[in-house]
Amino acid sequence: MINFISKFDSKTDNLGLFLPEEQLIFKNSKIDGAIKDQVNKFLKKIAKEKDKKKIHFFDISEDKRCFVIIFKKKLVNFEINDLGGSFRNLVASIKQLKNISFLASDSLKNKDLSQEKLIAEFLYGYTLKSYSFDKYKTKKKSNLNLILNICTDKPEKFNKEFKKLSFIKEGVFLARDLVSEPPNVLNPKNYTKEILKLTRLGLKVDILNEKKNERTRNEFFVGCWTRKC
Repeated sequence: MINFISKFDSKTDNLGLFLPEEQLIFKNSKIDGAIKDQVNKFLKKIAKEKDKKKIHFFDISEDKRCFVIIFKKKLVNFEINDLGGSFRNLVASIKQLKNISFLASDSLKNKDLSQEKLIAEFLYGYTLKSYSFDKYKTKKKSNLNLILNICTDKPEKFNKEFKKLSFIKEGVFLARDLVSEPPNVLNPKNYTKEILKLTRLGLKVDILNEKKNERTRNEFFVGCWTRKC
């Protein structure tokens, strides 16, 4: 689950930070001074060692972790999506994670994307990694029950950007489901039924029967002949 909230919970189980590669320092006043010192000490270590990894985490205490996501200024959409997917793989490998509250640095910027679009693209990649097709498997893949709280001064704006990409994600998942179905199940008749479900979303679907298909094919040949294609 992903939430966009305006109030940061200082007692959060785990902390997450979105930071620009060019400025590895965190100055946000919403976190405790002692924790902020730990974070900046860790960030100095990353800078000193010239660590090129974009995802880091360390233990703040025995039961609290801090995750650091580092963005390059010139990252393009698919690279940001990949970063989100890599983060999903990481947190899925860590047991007993319940929630992470994220803060973004004020200096987080991208060459072509606003901060809300940048983080939405990251979360889009994160959610894409949740896909699995285990409809016919006896042992189902367990879902990751992790809550991500994105703390921002503009939650509505961030949510709007993420919602746009969520619709695309649903389309991607539908396409993957249809491709994964065996041909004896997803025959032309059943495929038509699945596509007709898209009309609920306002999409216009025209199913060609044999008569319509013949007419369309003839029109295609006539068009090609007149254009000499």
